[in-house]
Amino acid sequence: MAPRVTYRRRLSYNTKSNKAKIVKTPGGRLVFQYLKKRGSVPKCKDTGVKLHGQQRLEQEVDGQVLFE
Repeated sequence: MAPRVTYRRRLSYNTKSNKAKIVKTPGGRLVFQYLKKRGSVPKCKDTGVKLHGQQRLEQEVDGQVLFE
């Protein structure tokens, strides 16, 4: 049987904003590491087509990057 791990925050449901990865520590314990949401690929404002050659960015970093 797989070892059980518990959520570390208040929200205890498997929602989109509550995704986590189980990681084994050097001490042998299994702990939860919470994952950030993946950013989306930049799209053309007129047609909505994804722009080629542009990388996915996190939402916080998205406004700080200048595209040339």
